[in-house]
Amino acid sequence: MAKKNQLSYKEIEENLKFLKTNAISSEEVGYHILLSFGKSNWDIQRYKEGKGILTTFDGLLIKGLFCYKSATTLTLISLLDSLKKDQQVIKAAPKIIAVSDGERILAYDMREKESYENPLSRLYCDFEFFYPLMGIEKVQYVEESPADIKAAEKLAKLHDELRAYNDFDSENDLHDLNIFITRLLFCFFAEDTGIFPEQLFTSSIERFTKPDGSDISDYLADAFRIMDVQNRTADIPQIINQFPYVNGGLFSKNIQIPKMGAKARKIILECGELDWKNINPDIFGSMIQAVVNPEERATQGMHYTSVPNIMKVIRPLFLDNLTEEYNALLQKYQQLKSQKDLSEISLTQFYKSCKTIKDNCNKLLLRISKMKFFDPACGSGNFLIITYKALRFLEIDILKIIRDCTGEAEFNFINNSCITLKQFYGIELLDFPHEVAMLSLWLAEHQMNRKLNEEFKVNIDALPLHNINQIVCGNACRIDWNTVCPHTTDEEVYVFGNPPYLGARLQSEEQKIDMEYAMGEQVAFNNLDYITSWIYKGAIKNPSLRRRLGRVYSVFYSFICKLNYFYRRCAEA
Repeated sequence: MAKKNQLSYKEIEENLKFLKTNAISSEEVGYHILLSFGKSNWDIQRYKEGKGILTTFDGLLIKGLFCYKSATTLTLISLLDSLKKDQQVIKAAPKIIAVSDGERILAYDMREKESYENPLSRLYCDFEFFYPLMGIEKVQYVEESPADIKAAEKLAKLHDELRAYNDFDSENDLHDLNIFITRLLFCFFAEDTGIFPEQLFTSSIERFTKPDGSDISDYLADAFRIMDVQNRTADIPQIINQFPYVNGGLFSKNIQIPKMGAKARKIILECGELDWKNINPDIFGSMIQAVVNPEERATQGMHYTSVPNIMKVIRPLFLDNLTEEYNALLQKYQQLKSQKDLSEISLTQFYKSCKTIKDNCNKLLLRISKMKFFDPACGSGNFLIITYKALRFLEIDILKIIRDCTGEAEFNFINNSCITLKQFYGIELLDFPHEVAMLSLWLAEHQMNRKLNEEFKVNIDALPLHNINQIVCGNACRIDWNTVCPHTTDEEVYVFGNPPYLGARLQSEEQKIDMEYAMGEQVAFNNLDYITSWIYKGAIKNPSLRRRLGRVYSVFYSFICKLNYFYRRCAEA
């Protein structure tokens, strides 16, 4: 029996583009959709011969998969409604019901209870709805905060609307769309967290653009352009000049703003109504990455390393050690305070003894400020962001001890965090996750600065943003890691992450070349998993990193050597 093919996003798009330039009869539309989503010509021929379908149904009905029926233009809506209630259809439980007159298509997802409508000529740029025909169900965001879920859902709707409203024929077009979404995300976050005046961005769109959305693209183009201009002339209209200089490279590139109508404008305004200050950059980065990549959204969903699993890596690697030092200092302080409260020591003796604790707290902060953290497969930055936030929370706890040791009245020397984004390094192959990683780090920094302000009344200017040049877009197998994360043998450098696993028989020719770049002739890599390139480069080619992570990488390297030996013996046999 012929098997359904698992097609890529690009392949489906190309298949459906046929409907953009070619007219087909309404009777053939259902078959073409199935073909576009992986059914073979042999499958289609069988269906036309009455095999594999319910022959008693007047139309195309495949149990558990698809129901389709042709209709006239006037009966499209009524026919779809009747099919939803048809007992034969309900019993067959298809995932998707669809009707078409050869010009438009209406569809209904029986499981998600969602409707779909589009001209057939536009189906190629808005087809995620039909992914269940390949056995790929809609991603359900679970165990995340309501703010993350609502924001991701709204941006997903906006992204789909923009793709339906515009022709994105090249990778550059899609790249511009992704940057556009990223800029919107920043502006929503900025107006809810004090980076911009409250509701500056959303209210300006509502006030200064037409309800039909015909001029919103031009307005956003001007607004984004001015956010990259520091020295401004007096002739710039105030409705544009009101936006502050942002820097950081976020608005530096001149991109093509997509065309929009009333629906897209409405979704943007709805996005602005959400509470963006409660967004979690560590989670939301991966969610937005899935939003802008329809293939990933459909096939991978929440494809990121969860916070608990990241903590399982960074805690034994360095965080537990730092926390133990902090706890020891806290315990010493609490013992001294108890002695003071019991009048066992005088106030003078208390503060004199506290000086040693305070000095050791500063030494611990100095150590943390010099540490470096490197993820050579950083994706949208989850490992780096979780690490950054964990260290910032620890820093706040250490500063509390210093404050208590010093006395509230004298605690006026803190004007910034000792932990900076310059301590965090990464490599990401794909362009958009690389952009998202930098954006998410900026958002995380601002959120933690707000936490610092809440505790110590420290105001740190959010703008202008600082460029994050140490997050590199490139191939980690081919880049010299020492150029991305330069370090000396005496520095504390921690390498972590979740590189891609891919079996030897599943690797492309390009990935085989990657492994050759990474390991050369030192390792017989043809039978090894793709991830061994990262393990080898981290543990074998960088001795200074291996010194820090010796035990962890030694286990992996021993495994590689034994696996190599096993495959060689098999080949000889």
